[in-house]
Parts: sequence; C-alpha cells; structure tokens
Amino acid sequence: LTDFRYDLPANAVVALFADWGTGEPTAVRVMEQIKNAAPTHAIHMGDVYYAGTPGEAKKRFLDVIDRHGPSRQACRYFSLNANHDMYSGGYGYFDTILPSFGQEASYFNLRNEHWQLIGIDSGYEEHGLKDPQKEWVAAQLSGGGGAKSIVVSHHQYFSSYERGAYKRTLHKKMGPMLGQVFAWFWGHEHKCMIFGDHLGIKARCIGHGAIPEAVPFGDRKFPDVPVIASDERESPQDPGMGIHGFALLRLAGSQMDVSYVDEFGTVFFQEQLMA
Repeated sequence: LTDFRYDLPANAVVALFADWGTGEPTAVRVMEQIKNAAPTHAIHMGDVYYAGTPGEAKKRFLDVIDRHGPSRQACRYFSLNANHDMYSGGYGYFDTILPSFGQEASYFNLRNEHWQLIGIDSGYEEHGLKDPQKEWVAAQLSGGGGAKSIVVSHHQYFSSYERGAYKRTLHKKMGPMLGQVFAWFWGHEHKCMIFGDHLGIKARCIGHGAIPEAVPFGDRKFPDVPVIASDERESPQDPGMGIHGFALLRLAGSQMDVSYVDEFGTVFFQEQLMA
C-alpha cells in the first residue's frame, strides 16, 4: 500500500496532457509548448494511437517527446494506461513506455505536504479500476496526512455528453471514496472542459491533446453537470475542428495555479486551487 509513491517538490511544475500520442504536427506543437513551460514533471493521461503497439509507442510517443519535449534530465515523465493502449494487449505501454520512463507500475502517487497527484489505471479494465488498485487508492486517500488529493486518470468519472458513465466499474469503486477527493483531471473525451463543483469534486476534462474534435460541441446531453468553461474555439490549422492543448499546474506550497494552454501558447483559462 506504500508502493509507487514519489516525492513531489513543494514548488513543482506539472504538465498534464491526454489523448496525445498521434505523432501528428498538432501533437508536436503541444509538446513544444510543454517544453516552453519548463515542467519538473509531465504526466500523459493515456492513449497512443491507434492501438498502442510497441512501434506506435516509440514512433508516435517516445520519439516525439525526445525530439520536442523537455529533456529527461530536467523533467520526470509518467504515463497512464488507457483504452487505445490496451487495443493491442498493452505491450507498447507496459513493455515500451513504462521501462523508458523508469515507471514501476501503471498507477502512482506524487505527493508532498500539501498535495498528492494520484494517477490510476482505468484502461487495463476499461473504464474500471482493476484490483488491487481500489485498496491501494483507498490507502493513498486516507494516508495523505492532510494533503489535498487530486486524482488523474484517462477515463472520466462523469460527462456532459457521454452516456453510461455512472454505470461503469470506475464509478462504482471510486464512489465510496469520492468524499476524500478534492479534484479530478481526466481525458478520453477529446474536449477541454472546466466543470463546476459536482458530486463534491472539482473535475476537469483535458482530452484535447491531439485528436480532432468538431466544434462547437453542441447541446449537452446532461445539463445537470455544471460547466464553467468549454474551449470550443476553431483551430486556424484545421477548420471546423477544435484547438489542442494541455494543463499546467504550478505548485507553490499550499497554492496551485492551473493554466490551460493551447498548442499556440495561448492560455484559454486560468484558476487557482488552494490546499
């Protein structure tokens, strides 16, 4: 229960990016913006396309990071498992990406006195939480020593657009622990959306790393999920499609400033979270 815990500096800078592993020019631009932000840590929240094969994991993911991203010496990389990574059995993820990053498992906890970023694997069991993760997550949430817990996953816990999210294993297993979660960042849906507090958590969808998504998104199917901001700007490089980007977390003790940065360096939305 104490495995896969890593120290997070009090003044860390963490880049979160999801659904990014395409190797396309837009993914390169996102990675270049991540490099410009000089993060101390970078977490990919899953999906190397199309099927997460070892060849795709190298060419469309690791090679792009090494050519265009922060150096491995200056930035500690982590990666989460997702549905596309498992389409070919997870070999590209488990046998190629994790060893390259020196990452011990597909779930982890980056923690300091004020914050802990708990990355979970929702891909091995799609939209689920393959055991023994539930027991491990419970230990992280209860053993944080007063630190605010932020969950990071590929799949979403709720959605304004996708049906069935509340019926999945992830929802059933995480539900009893949700009261100990302060915020949750996820991908999967290829959108950038800042949700209002819902089910007691602050949720952010940042699945707009590289996969095209038509804009505007249209009428929401679940209006009971409050939305503060939704990035439905049209890309100048891809008419009719949205702009891609990532989230940047700047920690300063108990304060966390979050910027949602696009592939051209424009900040779409900013917020401040306090522990």
